[in-house]
Amino acid sequence: MSALLEYWFIERFRTLSIKEIRDMFQMLTPLQETRAYQEIFSEGEIEGEIKGKTD
Repeated sequence: MSALLEYWFIERFRTLSIKEIRDMFQMLTPLQETRAYQEIFSEGEIEGEIKGKTD
């Protein structure tokens, strides 16, 4: 996955060097800390609880 993201950054930021792009990776918020990830994870927990109660 990180290779795909790196490729996207290279394509998106064509004027930056590879070092500048890799430095950007150090500033990214970890996926687990993003709101979208937390919402998806929360939905999965709820679905799991519902399924567990019906099985």
